[in-house]
This record gives sequence, structure tokens and C-alpha cells, in this order.
Amino acid sequence: MALDFPVPGTQTPVNTWSPTSTPSASTNGLTYIWDGQKWGTIGSSPAAITWNEITGKPDFDALYVETAGDEMSGNLTVPSLNSGPFATNQIINGDFSVWQRDINFYNLTNTDRQYTCDRWQFFSSNNDGSAGFNVNRDDDAPEGLTYSARVTNAGATNASGYGSAIYEQKVEGLQKFSGSTWTVSCYVKAGGTQSTYFNLQALGNYGTGGSPTSQEDFGSQPFYSSTGDFNNTSWTQVSFTFTVPDITANTYGTNADSYLRIGMFGIGLDGSQNFKVSGFQLEPGPVCTPFSHRPIGQELSLCQRYYLNTGILDELIMIRSTGTPGNGPVYGNFRFPTTMRVAPLGSTVVGDWNTVQAQRVEGIGKLTTTGCNISSENKSLVPGSVYNAGGGSMQFDAEL
Repeated sequence: MALDFPVPGTQTPVNTWSPTSTPSASTNGLTYIWDGQKWGTIGSSPAAITWNEITGKPDFDALYVETAGDEMSGNLTVPSLNSGPFATNQIINGDFSVWQRDINFYNLTNTDRQYTCDRWQFFSSNNDGSAGFNVNRDDDAPEGLTYSARVTNAGATNASGYGSAIYEQKVEGLQKFSGSTWTVSCYVKAGGTQSTYFNLQALGNYGTGGSPTSQEDFGSQPFYSSTGDFNNTSWTQVSFTFTVPDITANTYGTNADSYLRIGMFGIGLDGSQNFKVSGFQLEPGPVCTPFSHRPIGQELSLCQRYYLNTGILDELIMIRSTGTPGNGPVYGNFRFPTTMRVAPLGSTVVGDWNTVQAQRVEGIGKLTTTGCNISSENKSLVPGSVYNAGGGSMQFDAEL
């Protein structure tokens, strides 16, 4: 990096060191002054050094980061990156570490718009419907990541002779993207020798009752294994930058369900080909940066805002509150580990609950964003008695 210092020997000597001393030259936040023989930084007396030392010392170069191709080590402290704060990845579960529903999904066809890995929805599009795609968790991942999603064509074909699909995430709150530039990136790896391709794309949806009623396209960029954008031997990070215009004057739905659709659209896979994806990121600004990690506990909590699988429950306390011995309801409360986006629109009770009827959850009601009531019927409980239910699980869905 060139520094525009005055030519040595041409300036009037300066005998004092202070920010108002002249002559001086400033660059990258450092101010240098000339004492008639050598340059030094303000406040560094007597550590003034010669011009040759300034331009030749390796540690001087280490103060600066070139705009392209530079490398550095050690700690770097800056107030912002890409004109925004750090840890700004708007994609939840971009490292594909949380799979609450299952880790294997098979033969997803045109009729299935299904959530697979948490927050990631898969849709087999424009195929004949006789066969679909598989989505599986895979241990093969880019350096620093643990898992990826493997997408395999399980026989899906369209009029062009290949399988087509979409793998996307709905990022809540379209308003926050208004009038700003964003970069979406991910790591991909082809799984075969035949051509694989997809588009990174951004689409806006204004929610229920919003306007415009049709989704708005903010841009896309195609990537092809056949042209070397990515390959089948190593992980490659690809990226796409787009700008959302000022959309503040548009009408947003009354259900707080507007969103930005981000993902891989127009996926094309031949035969039994597959590809893997991980490290998905959406960040402010025009520059693609390395994937930003979050602690697994935080990632799980973010996912549970939209979907909760309780897993096998060991104990749920239920109480027979009123009535006489004999037939009567048993009630309890279940509190969600995190506040959900909305009161769950769907809930299920599954699993092998304890065979004693008093120890089974058979009903879910009064759903809110923070919890619900649970109930069971029993024929021989005494009012005021406390019983434990366990052995089964519950699922709650509040997805966009």
C-alpha cells in the first residue's frame, strides 16, 4: 500500500510531538510527522524511524489489509464488516446441524413440499410424479462444519429428461431487507460425473393479504458443475449478491408472515446423481465472507421457534383436579423451551406412552406461543391426585 509522504529533506524540521505538528501525513488512521531527518508517529517519541525502515519493515505491512488476495494472522478488531455488525447470518441452521424431524427423507415427489433438515423445505418440481428425490444428512462437510444435506435424484424426470427441484429457506420478516444489498453463499460438492446445476435466488413474499400478491424476484445466479463452478472432488463456496429495492411503501400481510425466500432453485440432476450442500449464509453487503458459526444450543433454539419435537418425554405431571372418583379428565401444562413464532398451527402426539391410561397424553389444547394444555381420560383416579405421563413425544409446527 503506497503512502503519500512528503519527500525527505524538503520539509521544515518539527521539534515537538503533538497531533497539531506540521508537516504531517495521515493514512489508515495513523499520522506521521517529519522532524527534518526521519518520520515517526504522533506520540511515539523517541520511536521515530527512518523512511527506509517504514517502507521495508514486514511488521509495517502487517498493519494493512489489501483489498484482494491478502492474508493475515492473529486477532483483528473492527467495528463492522460489510457495513453491518458481526454474526449477521440471517439463515437459520445454515450448517445443517439440526434435524428434529428425521435425518432421512425418501422419494419426495411433486405432491410433497416437505421440511427436511430444520428450516429447510424441499420441493420436487416439474417432474412426472412417479419418482422423486431423497434428502439425507451426510457426514461429509466442508472444513470446520460437521454435516451437510445430500440431495439425490431417485428417478425423477421431466420433459427435458432430468429431475428438477427447489431447496429453500423462508427468512422471516421481508421488511428488514428493504433498500439494502445482501450476499448469499454456500458450499457445494457434486456427487457424480454428470452435469449438476442450480440457481441461487432471492424472492420476496409479502404475506397473507400483502401486496403485491405475487412474489417479487430480487435476482438469481446459475452455477454449473460442467463449467467448473463446483466439482465432485472438493467443497467449493459459491456466492450471489443482490439488492432489494425500497419496498417500504408496499403492503405487508396482517399475520406477520412476510418472508424472503432464499435457496437453490431450478436444481437439475440427471439419473441417480446427487450433490451436497452446507455452510449456507445470508449476510449484509456485497462481500462473501467465511461461514459464521453459532453455538449448537443457540441454533437449536432458533429452529424451535418454528418447529418443536419434544423427543421422548420421561415425565409430564398431570393432576385430576375435580370430580368424584371414577371417570374424569386429567390435566397438565407443557411449556415450550422457546417462544414460538405463532401459536402452533399443527400439533401431534405420537409414541409408545406408558400403557396405564393415567400415564398417557391423549389431547393437546389451548395452544399459545409459549405452551399448551395436555389432557388424558381416566376411570379410577381420585381428585387431587398427581400422576406422571411419559414414554411418548409431541410435535408442534409454527413454520411460515
